[in-house]
Amino acid sequence: MEARRLTDQQSVSLEQVQERFGKWRSNRNGRPRIPESLWEAAAYLYPAYCLNRIARSLGLDYTKLKQRVAQRRPEPCRPAAQFIDLGFIGSRPECGLTIEIHHRNGTLSVQGAGTRELMKLARLFSKCS
Repeated sequence: MEARRLTDQQSVSLEQVQERFGKWRSNRNGRPRIPESLWEAAAYLYPAYCLNRIARSLGLDYTKLKQRVAQRRPEPCRPAAQFIDLGFIGSRPECGLTIEIHHRNGTLSVQGAGTRELMKLARLFSKCS
């Protein structure tokens, strides 16, 4: 029985893929190759689950799973954030405040800027995702 194919948008749990492997293994005759759709389902579990856990849970060869994950088409990269010129902020800070904004694309640290400028920076930095 061929398992249905997954798309990038579908989210699947390890338990669901385990169930699909279990059904396939119980219905196979002899030692046929694992269907491509099951390999694809296993590969899409990464990085939500570590490769070792996926391989152990599904009874797969770790090295083959790692190769399958590496063969997946990379997700489209977002363009890197560009320099944003805010103009001259001033030579004296309004207060001795340091603001750090953490984002998956990096960290922005600003010291001694005014509140209005900090809010503008925060909005621009959050849009770079």
